[in-house]
Amino acid sequence: MKFKIKMMFFVILIILSSVSVAFGATRFLIQAPGETYNPGSQKSGTPNPQTAGVPFYVTVYSADDITWQLVSTNGTANLSATQSTTFSPNPATLSLTHGSVTTCKQYVQVTFAQSVNGDVRIDIPTSGGILPTSITITSQQIQSFSFATISSPQTAGNNISYTITALRTGGGVVTSFNGTAAITASYTGLTYTVAVGTAQFVNGVATGNVVLYDATEGSQVVTLTCTSTTPSATGSSNTFAVNANTLDRLLIIGPGQQIDPGKNSGNGRINSSTTTSQQTAGTYFYVTVYACDAYWNTVTSASGTVTLSSSDPNFSATPVTTAFSSGKAYIRVTLGTVGTQTLTATHNGTATSNTDNVPVVAGALHHFSFYQNIAANVTAGSNVYLYIVAQDAYNNTVTSFNSAVTIQVLAGGSPIDANNWSLTPTSPTFSSGLIAGTARVRIFQRLVNVTVRVTYSSITGESNIFNVNPAAFNKIILIAPGETYDPGDTTNGGKFGTPSNQTVGNPFSIVVYATDQYGNQITTINDTVRIESTDANALANGVTLPVRINLSGGTGTFNFIFQTSGVQSITVTDETTAVTPGTVNIQVSAATVHHFEIAGISSPQTAGNTTTMVIRALDAYNNLVTNYNGNVWVTSPDTDWSLPYETTIGLSGTNVELVGHRWHVTFTAGTGQKSVNISFYRSMTYTVKLFVSDNELDTPQSNIGHIGYSDPVLINHGSITKMQVIVPGMTARPGTLDGEDGTPMGQIVGQPFYVTVNACDAWWNIIRSGTGSTDTIQLTTNDNTNA
Repeated sequence: MKFKIKMMFFVILIILSSVSVAFGATRFLIQAPGETYNPGSQKSGTPNPQTAGVPFYVTVYSADDITWQLVSTNGTANLSATQSTTFSPNPATLSLTHGSVTTCKQYVQVTFAQSVNGDVRIDIPTSGGILPTSITITSQQIQSFSFATISSPQTAGNNISYTITALRTGGGVVTSFNGTAAITASYTGLTYTVAVGTAQFVNGVATGNVVLYDATEGSQVVTLTCTSTTPSATGSSNTFAVNANTLDRLLIIGPGQQIDPGKNSGNGRINSSTTTSQQTAGTYFYVTVYACDAYWNTVTSASGTVTLSSSDPNFSATPVTTAFSSGKAYIRVTLGTVGTQTLTATHNGTATSNTDNVPVVAGALHHFSFYQNIAANVTAGSNVYLYIVAQDAYNNTVTSFNSAVTIQVLAGGSPIDANNWSLTPTSPTFSSGLIAGTARVRIFQRLVNVTVRVTYSSITGESNIFNVNPAAFNKIILIAPGETYDPGDTTNGGKFGTPSNQTVGNPFSIVVYATDQYGNQITTINDTVRIESTDANALANGVTLPVRINLSGGTGTFNFIFQTSGVQSITVTDETTAVTPGTVNIQVSAATVHHFEIAGISSPQTAGNTTTMVIRALDAYNNLVTNYNGNVWVTSPDTDWSLPYETTIGLSGTNVELVGHRWHVTFTAGTGQKSVNISFYRSMTYTVKLFVSDNELDTPQSNIGHIGYSDPVLINHGSITKMQVIVPGMTARPGTLDGEDGTPMGQIVGQPFYVTVNACDAWWNIIRSGTGSTDTIQLTTNDNTNA
C-alpha cells in the first residue's frame, strides 16, 4: 500500500514537469469602431474612418497579450494622439466589473478636431505595470457639401430633388459621415432664408426632395444651402428659378393691403387682411387684381379677362372688365354708398373668384346746421333742446361723425359768462352725424339777440336769434364782505368771490337781495325777512337772534357780530313769500388769547403713571385760538416743593423742556392746542390742580399772564418699592428724584437720636395704607459698637 502511494506521487510530478504553460504580460488594448474583440482571442477587423469634429467611442481594456483574456485591473489609461484630439474621460480608469460580469474596460469618447485630416495614432503609455498600446484611425475632414446640379426652372409647389455629397479635404467622399444637416433656401434680393428640410447623410451622401412655394420674379433666383453644425460645414447649390404653378384663383389687393405670395395657406394678403383701408364716398381709389396659382404666386402668363363688381349700387369702375397684363389688372374704383361694401373679381375662365371688403364713409365734415329752430322767446333757466346735423359740402349727413363738439351761447355775437348758462352734457357728442335733442342749454341771465354756436376744430354752425326773459321771484341772496353780486351766475349762487374771514366780536355788514332763482333782482319785493345764524350767540343790528328787517325795492342791509369761531352761517328767510332762504358761510377766527384750559386728566392718578393732557389756548368766548404759537409754563402749585423749588411732575412730548421747576411747552400754530404726556410723582391726600400761564414768572397768586387750571386730581401712591431713612438735618421730599432734602446733622457718640423710617413707592411717597404700610422693619448700621 505504501508503495502505491509513492508511485502515484511520482506520476503526478512527471506530468507537471512535462506540460509547458505560457503566461503573457498585461497590456492595454484599444477597440475602435470597425474592430471586434472577444476575450480569449485577438481583436479583428480594421478601424473605420471617422468624421473630423464628430464624436465616436473606443473601448479600452486590460488584457493578457498572449492569451488575450481580460486581466482584472483598475488601471488608469492616459490617452494621447498624434493630431489634435479630445478624449472623455481622460485619464480613463478601467472598471473591474459591470454587474456580475468582469469587464476590465472603459468607454472613451474621442473627437478629432475639425481641422484634422488623415491618419491619427492614439497612444496609451505604460501605467501601473500595464504595458502600452496604440491604434491608428483615419480622420476624414469635411471640406464642404456639394449639390448635384438642380435643373432650372423648377415649379412652385412641386418636389425638387437633391443629391448632396460631403466632400473631404483633398478630394473624395467623407464616407464616415452619417449625420444630418439643415437645408435652407435663399432668394436674391431678400434678407432672410426659408427652412425647407433636413438632409440625412448615409456614408457621406444625402438624397431627398424639398418643396418651394414662392416663385421667383424677373431675374430673381434661388439657392439651396446645406449646413451642418457637428461638424461645422456648409455648401450651396447652383442658382435656379422657380416658376409659378398653373392659374388657380384671382386675388384683389386694395389700398392698405399687400400681396403675400408663396404660401400654401392664408388668403394671399399679408396678415390675412380681409378689409382695405377706409375709403371716402365719391373719391376714387385703385385696386389690383392678380392671376394666381394655388400658392398666391402671380401667373404672368395668365390669359382671359377679369370683371369687377360690387355690392354698392353706386359702384363705378374704369374699366369694369379688362384683360390681364403680366398676370395683373389695374382698375379705378369709385364707391358712393356708406358702409362696408364688397368688391368681387370674376374670371372669364376657370380661375376661382375673389372678394374683398371696403369700408366707405361719407365725405369730409364741412359745416353744421340746426335742423330745428329755437323759440324766439325763452324763459331764463328753461331747457333749450338742440337739434344739429353734421354735413359735408353737399349737405349730406356725415354719419361717421361721432365726435364731441364745443357749444357756446352768444349775445350780440359775443360769448356770455360761462357761469350764466349751462350745457348738458358738458361735452355733447354726435351720434351718426346728429345731435337729436340729446343736448340742451339753460341760460340764466336776461339777454337779447342770443344765438347758440357749435364748433368742431375750425368748422362751425349757428342757430337762429332769440331772447331770454327773467323768471319769477324765487330766492334770497346774501352778499358778505369779499363777495360781489352777479345776477344770472348760478355756479356761485348769483354771486362770485369768497366771504372774507371775520373775527369774533368785530361787526360787519350783509346785503340782502330778493331775486329770481337765477339771481336777478326783483325790485317789487318789500317783504319782511328773518335773520338767523348757526352761532347762537351772534348779534344782528346789536340784537340777539333771530332779528327781522324789511326789504325795500328787493334789497336790505344789516350789521352782524359773531361770537363763536369756526365756519358759521347766516341765513335770511322771507316771512312773506315762500322762497328759498339765502345763506352765507363765513370762516370766523377766534380773538386773541384770553385764558388757557387743561383737559384730559382723569382722577384719581397713581404716582409715576403717565397720562395725556391737552392744553388749549382760548379767547374770551372760549373759542380755540388756532393761530397761537407761543409758550406756556406748567407747574403743580399744590405738590411742587419750594425753598429750594423742585418739580413733582414730569412732562414729555415735542417742544417740551424743564426750566428750573417749571415745564416749558411751545405751541405750534394751526391747532391752538398741545397734547403733552404728564406723570404725577407726589401722592396727596387731597385733590390738586395743575397751573398754566404764558408768563414764566406767573403764579396762582400773581395772575400776571393768561392763565388756566386743570380739573382737581387725586394722586395716590404706588406700590411699595423701597425704604427711606430720614435722620436729623434731613426732611423727606416725596415726589422728587431723591425723595429728600438737607444734610444729616452730626451726632455725639453715645447720645441717642431719632430717625424716621418710611415705606415708599418708586417716587418716595409714603405707603400710608395697603401692602407695606404696617410691615416690621430691621434697622442696621455699619457702626459695630452700636447697641
